[in-house]
Amino acid sequence: MGLVTKPDRCGRVPASLRIHGAAMRLVHTSDWHLGRTLHGESLLEHQAAFLEWLLGQAVSHQAEAVIVAGDIYDRAVPCTDAVALLDRALRDFAAAHIPVVITSGNHDSAVRLGFGARLSALAGIHLRTSVADITRPVVLGDADGDVAIYGIPYLLPDAVMAELGAERSHASVLAAAVARIRADAASRGIGRIVVVAHAFITGALPQILNGTSGSVASGTRRPPSSPGFTTPRLAICTASRTSRPGEPAPRSGTPGHRWRSRSPSAARPSPSRSPRSAQPGRLP
Repeated sequence: MGLVTKPDRCGRVPASLRIHGAAMRLVHTSDWHLGRTLHGESLLEHQAAFLEWLLGQAVSHQAEAVIVAGDIYDRAVPCTDAVALLDRALRDFAAAHIPVVITSGNHDSAVRLGFGARLSALAGIHLRTSVADITRPVVLGDADGDVAIYGIPYLLPDAVMAELGAERSHASVLAAAVARIRADAASRGIGRIVVVAHAFITGALPQILNGTSGSVASGTRRPPSSPGFTTPRLAICTASRTSRPGEPAPRSGTPGHRWRSRSPSAARPSPSRSPRSAQPGRLP
């Protein structure tokens, strides 16, 4: 399985990202922040236009799935118009027969977002919002066999460390979650997995995750302090905030939602290229 990432200016995808056979196309996005306002003005009109565009891209490129890595809403209790917008968008993806895998982020209420998850799954909308969901992969297939997509919701250490048997740190709960994924994938006999997370990442700057399959996701980072991330063949992660090795991971507060640059020599973080609602001072 090769993952199609951003093509070059001539529209070509690097040969190194095509391992064998036809590429499996996964559309990765995150941080929609539906319901957000900018200087008192609603962004819902712009967000609706984005979701319509995203559906068109998924259809035109014949994507096997759309992956949304957290922060679907801007607030834990979203406005009714934001809820209605998400409902319409997911209905349209279901009508187009394009599976959607959604994980909850730190801005979302996991309980509210995950309501009716098993019913939604019948329509191809897969919500991953709890610890129990970590070992419920969405399994896709291609000519080379099965590919399991695992979703890790935002894991607040204080809320989940007992259930995961982890210490009170983001690195520990994330490593425990990935350990469960490794064991589950092994029990299913699936060797190719995609791990999607909305998480705090420490030590993300030096390397990008480049598994034995050679596939690389744009913005993917391998945190050296989280050894559990070395096993999956491919990981897609929305980093709420990254820090250099040796810097403490944040324990609370509003994440910056920024990637570190893919270049090891870059000193400053760069904004994620995943589409999302505007931040103060930016255009939507």
